[in-house]
Amino acid sequence: MKDLIVYYSLEGNTAYVADKIKEKTGADLLRLVPKKVYPDKGFAKFFWGGKSAVMAEKLATEA
Repeated sequence: MKDLIVYYSLEGNTAYVADKIKEKTGADLLRLVPKKVYPDKGFAKFFWGGKSAVMAEKLATEA
């Protein structure tokens, strides 16, 4: 049975960790990609992230 690492990474930190785990375990990687592009820098990143958290929005993704 093959292992699968499913992850989402906004700034690349989680992608880095997932890749390191892959190296150690030999698992396959599946990166989740949001359907809607969110800002990843500055004030807008915190504003939209906060709004999403307060409104309990779920991230729509594509594999």
